[in-house]
Amino acid sequence: MTLSRQLIILVCVLFFLVFAGTFFISVQNTRDYLETQLKSHAQDTATSLGLSLKPHLEKGDIAIMDSMIDAIFDRGYYTVISLEKMDGSTIVKSSQPVKIEGVPEWFVNMIPLNAPVRSSVITMGWSPGAKVIVQSNPGYAYDELWDSAAGMLRWSLGALLAAIIIVIVALRFILSPLRDIAKQALAIASREFPILKKLPRTQDLRVVVLAMNKMARKVEDMLAEQTELAERMRREAYDDPVTGLINRRGFDLNLDRMVTAKDEIPYGALFIVQIADFDEYNKQNGYTAGDELLKQVTRLLAELVEPSREPVIARISGSEFAVLIGNLSVEEAQGLGESMSRRLGKVNLGQREDITLHIGVGYYRAKLSAADLLAGTDMALRSAQRSGQTACSFSDTGVSGNVQVRGATQIKEMIQNAIDAHGFVFHFQPVKMLADGQILHYELLARIKDENDDLIPA
Repeated sequence: MTLSRQLIILVCVLFFLVFAGTFFISVQNTRDYLETQLKSHAQDTATSLGLSLKPHLEKGDIAIMDSMIDAIFDRGYYTVISLEKMDGSTIVKSSQPVKIEGVPEWFVNMIPLNAPVRSSVITMGWSPGAKVIVQSNPGYAYDELWDSAAGMLRWSLGALLAAIIIVIVALRFILSPLRDIAKQALAIASREFPILKKLPRTQDLRVVVLAMNKMARKVEDMLAEQTELAERMRREAYDDPVTGLINRRGFDLNLDRMVTAKDEIPYGALFIVQIADFDEYNKQNGYTAGDELLKQVTRLLAELVEPSREPVIARISGSEFAVLIGNLSVEEAQGLGESMSRRLGKVNLGQREDITLHIGVGYYRAKLSAADLLAGTDMALRSAQRSGQTACSFSDTGVSGNVQVRGATQIKEMIQNAIDAHGFVFHFQPVKMLADGQILHYELLARIKDENDDLIPA
């Protein structure tokens, strides 16, 4: 439930309590006043009628007294007017039942009006001779009480309706900053940081708006710092600082993504480009020249590959680059490999002209794993290295016979994993004398287990 609705309900409840109290007190006061009026009216009538009837009573003229009583009774303000002797016997009497018209029965039952009975004694000389008894009719009092209550109810309902309208308009104006604050909070959740420039006049809401503005600025600064930190950490984790390409970690992620997306990328090619004798180049020409060589190779690779094919170009080691292209046919891969060999063989930075680059190309098919693709490409690279000059070699599989082929990178990782996990297995072999079989010493042979705990052949 909204705050404005709660406040409206609160105003209505308070108004109802005030109205109920005021209505009850007003009805009770009106009722008491009307009862007092009925008593006074009955008493005045009894007194004046007694004085009027005295001379006729002395004469015993009952007809005149009956006419006089009927004249007053016929006006309808009384239920009983009677003239009685002091012993209680009736001389003249006029009566009628109480009739209350135009007033709901529940109202009559809820607010009873006592019909007062008043009397006046008529003296005959020095002794009482008779008495006049008058009882007022409460019907007119009920009419007046009902009209008063209904009028007050109509006025109260009108006042309540006007108050609700005024409260709604006032709350809409006063609480309008809350809607702006809600929009601001939702915008902050969506990484937008608007500032509320219009400050409300209400002091409490002004404080809230200022606090929200301050929080928006703070959160914006914090998210900017976190985004910058995350981007910096991503660059450090996945980007090569020299060439701006992704590093080995980023390349492995893209390679795994390609081999797992078999429906989208059923085939493709992997190119590994290695700068021969790169360490010697750095020693002779300096690390600045070496960095420049890496950057030039990066530019040439980017120029050779069409951007529309969305290639992945990475620097996977100090002198090695990898180019991963999905949905590239065998013929296209061979043509691109030959183009790389021709263009990269002409790299010249003015320091030396005999820069040698070796290129290994591996073909990817849907059933080939990332490890097999790397191994096959690495074997192609070794084949290109044996030529001794800039060359490109191709490999169409990552498997040779029934023996798994491992590239240099895989062998390095395999040995490092065995060192970390104590995965070496040692075998003892005795060396004996041929003459008498005496054991001279033992040879200790080391074997390595693969990921399936199988011993790897030498």
